Amino acid sequence: MTKVRTIKETIKELRAIDPGCQLTEWQLRQLVKEEKIPAMMAGKKALLSVEAVERYLEEQLGGERLS
Repeated sequence: MTKVRTIKETIKELRAIDPGCQLTEWQLRQLVKEEKIPAMMAGKKALLSVEAVERYLEEQLGGERLS
């Protein structure tokens, strides 16, 4: 099942996986705004797939795993 989280919750999840994660809420919001990461809006909140964010980051890092 896909893990759907708000931006704030997604950052918490990523930091639980990788405590050294340097991605910030602001940066993630910008990626959503630029439509580089897909999001579904629920009112004013963007809902993201944690897996989609991980895939995007892995692609940007040349396929390196986050954990």
